[in-house]
Amino acid sequence: MKKIISIAFMFLMVTVSSFAFFRTSVAPGIFEMNLDRSATEEIILVNNSNEPIRVKIYPGKDENIKDEEYLGEWLRIYPRTMTLEGNSERRIKFSIRAPKDKPDGEYRGLIYIEELPEVVEGQSTLTLAGRHGLTVYGTKGKVEYDIAVSNIKVVNNELTMNIKNNGKYSLRPEIKVNYLSAKGKKLGEIEEKTGRILKDRTAVKGITIVSSKDNIDFGRVLAGGTGAISPEVTLTLTGESGQNVVLNSTMTGDGIADLSFDDAAKITDGEKLPLTSGSATKTFKLKYKPTTAGALNTILTITASYDDTDDAWVATK
Repeated sequence: MKKIISIAFMFLMVTVSSFAFFRTSVAPGIFEMNLDRSATEEIILVNNSNEPIRVKIYPGKDENIKDEEYLGEWLRIYPRTMTLEGNSERRIKFSIRAPKDKPDGEYRGLIYIEELPEVVEGQSTLTLAGRHGLTVYGTKGKVEYDIAVSNIKVVNNELTMNIKNNGKYSLRPEIKVNYLSAKGKKLGEIEEKTGRILKDRTAVKGITIVSSKDNIDFGRVLAGGTGAISPEVTLTLTGESGQNVVLNSTMTGDGIADLSFDDAAKITDGEKLPLTSGSATKTFKLKYKPTTAGALNTILTITASYDDTDDAWVATK
């Protein structure tokens, strides 16, 4: 008698839902609230798909929020669940009330809006669902900032600094840089916003300094002295990717003999720059060292000629 061994293979079919992250969108993503008074805010939730979507809304926190600064237990959210019809929009309201015995400072929390997938009986389905996390910042007491700026330096046309937040509240500082001549005359300025810096955190901020004027003022330079070096000037050249730009310079006017490129950052006539990805940059500085007293009134003209020759090509007879 033959023994028949029957081996059964069980195939588990796993399907993945065809929709993409996220089917819904929310606005705004960040709330800033005063905890010294009761306030109500609204979240706009939009269903970007053609199908109905069920969502649930609840408070929470991530690993960056400490227990003592968590405000989720003070949130009142309505509704906690809802169904959005296809291509529709709904409002979610929430309010917050902090206990009076809590110390002054900043508190944080998240409001999660989670898409609930439909479960189909009799199928093993791997479903992708999105969850939004909206950040709520709450401030209690008089908001005062305490910051320390250190390690300010300029390297390769980049101004960097460390900004440390020593206060009880997060902050978003704005940095303003003024360009001054050697005589103290304001030539231009840059204003740039930073991201939020949480309390007890340090951020490293970098700002690219660019030339904001067509004129360079060397200030008061004595004849026969050590001279003066101009700020770094950056040229940005654009053209067809794969081509080159050939640079040449000429100077006209009074004081030409006393003006030259700085050896550390100069333009050499015939210098060729490749237009990688359609652009190239070149930086230079000028050195002014007058031999006799007199006015400097010079025009520097830089010519950029486009060239598509290949230096690797060698002509043969």
